[in-house]
Amino acid sequence: MEEKVNQILYKRNIIQPLKGFCTTIEEGNIVKAAEKLHLTQATITRQIQSLERDLGEELFDRTGKTVLPTEKALRFYDIAIKRVEGMETLFADFLTGEKIEDDNTIRVAATHHILEKFLPKYIFEYSKINKNIKFELFNVKADIALNKLKNYELDLCLYPKNSHNNGSFIHKVIFKSEAILVIPKNHYLVNIDEKNITMLDTFKDFINMGNNITFDFYKKAIDDYEFEQKIMLMENANWNWTIELVRTGNGITGVYDFFLKNIDKTGLIFKNIKHLYPDMQIEYITNHKNIIKSNVKEFVKLLCKQNF
Repeated sequence: MEEKVNQILYKRNIIQPLKGFCTTIEEGNIVKAAEKLHLTQATITRQIQSLERDLGEELFDRTGKTVLPTEKALRFYDIAIKRVEGMETLFADFLTGEKIEDDNTIRVAATHHILEKFLPKYIFEYSKINKNIKFELFNVKADIALNKLKNYELDLCLYPKNSHNNGSFIHKVIFKSEAILVIPKNHYLVNIDEKNITMLDTFKDFINMGNNITFDFYKKAIDDYEFEQKIMLMENANWNWTIELVRTGNGITGVYDFFLKNIDKTGLIFKNIKHLYPDMQIEYITNHKNIIKSNVKEFVKLLCKQNF
């Protein structure tokens, strides 16, 4: 085994094939991997084939219409991605190593709902611990935030899980939020036990806000069932606007309980429908531990209340 490993390492540079392989796993197919790496599909294919020859294992199942990674490929990815990331951050670790601890600013990107309803409390608490800390907050989409994080323009991102591609970052769920149906007091669902509410019940006159507030399952189901909605479109909608539409009897809506903090509940009834829709999970995302500023590590500890 040792002799085989030495042969692989000696005969050529394996970083590029590893990068092509890892990107294919992350993107789901060779086409997207080639686009992301600005290479041809043939180049990515050759890189993967060379790894398969070296390992003596098939990394992808090519028997069907789609090329799928094997179980061994996924295990190999877990090992390989750490090496690829280490090489990519090698020079950044050295060049930023001295000044990274001296920077007393924490740059955080998140959705505006997280910035509004989750972060203020923790910014205040951490500011009491570190009197000299400064925060820069960015309300941007997840894909934009992750690009900035990769380029060291951000220190920390907070987004709903599955709303983005985590890529090769460190990430961990820090809290979960349950699905709630919001209805006006004169609605027929008021008298139905929440456990007996069906998914079809939630579709009628549903006001869809989108942007990770409305449930993902609902978005797909409403298209599948072709329900007609009284309010078909809400451009640049906000939560207060939606609540007032519900309060005045124009429809119902669904939201995660995370968004219900500090709202006027007059004229509204809330039904927990976690049996119909999965929890929303908010996670933090950072670069690797060895290039994270100490104050960011401390702030993350405060967010997740456990060792980082």
